[in-house]
Amino acid sequence: MALDETPHVAGTPMPDPTGPYHVVECLFAGRLRYFREIELVAASREALIHDLIAGEFDHPTRVIAFDVDEGWARDVSADVATDLAIAAGRDHAVLTLAVRDFCERHGARLPQAA
Repeated sequence: MALDETPHVAGTPMPDPTGPYHVVECLFAGRLRYFREIELVAASREALIHDLIAGEFDHPTRVIAFDVDEGWARDVSADVATDLAIAAGRDHAVLTLAVRDFCERHGARLPQAA
């Protein structure tokens, strides 16, 4: 355990980040699909977009949002791709090829290269 981590003591409530949560399905070696492990506090749409811009995901294929308390789950890939393209354009970010492919596959208009 890192020095800055506080251990959870049985019987005490864990901090409860609010949903919805987002998970990213990725593709490994062109055929193995998996959901990347992510902490709940990092599963917001804003954090996910930041991590995608930073190249933290290998070959993202889709994004699923869910809220267990409200009882729903849905594919939000197109919405995330659009938000991602807007953020990348605003911040003049250089996206990885895999993230560019994700955006294009889900219909997002990417900013033109300078």
